[in-house]
Amino acid sequence: MSKTFFIQGCSHCSGAELPGDNGNGLVYDLSWPNQLAKNLGASEVVNRAVPGSSNTWIAKDTINYVSKNLHKDLFVIIGFTGADRIYLKHLAYQNNKPHGRVILTPGVVDNKDFADKELLPEHHDMYKTLLLTEWGEWNQIQLRFMQEVLYLKTFLDDHAVPYLFVTTIFPFDEKYRKAYEYKWLLDKLNSKRLYGGFKPESVYYNILKDKFHINEKFHIGEEGQRYFAELMQEYITLNDLLLH
Repeated sequence: MSKTFFIQGCSHCSGAELPGDNGNGLVYDLSWPNQLAKNLGASEVVNRAVPGSSNTWIAKDTINYVSKNLHKDLFVIIGFTGADRIYLKHLAYQNNKPHGRVILTPGVVDNKDFADKELLPEHHDMYKTLLLTEWGEWNQIQLRFMQEVLYLKTFLDDHAVPYLFVTTIFPFDEKYRKAYEYKWLLDKLNSKRLYGGFKPESVYYNILKDKFHINEKFHIGEEGQRYFAELMQEYITLNDLLLH
């Protein structure tokens, strides 16, 4: 098999806190998606996941890569993250690595141990204010999450690129599944390629948090990464997802 695996996500796909992490959260070879790709016989693995990423960036970068590499035999692995995150590109952060961006996410933006030290006060205040608007309400977060998943799903389907979507942090909230605007989206999203239908019991972190070691900054350790890679390998093989 000469298949290229393209991977996008946040720190839960980039190998954060795994052995060899020098503080940037990028230990791709030991991450579960890289292990999964190798288990499935990948000839090339391209992992562009970064800690603190947002779903908007995950979708944009995936579409950019896929559109330039349609000549390859591709398989896409996506680990969707929290929909309340912003991965902000700005001239003030052009030297930030990777991608010249700053991370804005609840629980991190005010935490000295986690926050981006380059964050400007005006962007900190902008984000904190935004969380108090309709944008930061849970129902809107859920709707935005579904919209971003559908956007990327539609692009990959239209270009006949096979994929697997996993949600690493957020499920699709059960209480919204029957409301019309959400149900319509969920019906569109119904696919074996969305692992577990993004229900709470199918969330990466929920599956692993009580069974395996969790590192200081809340990332799953080596054993859990290996377990999830094997779980996804079994799922992909059982459902014949490598072919479109």
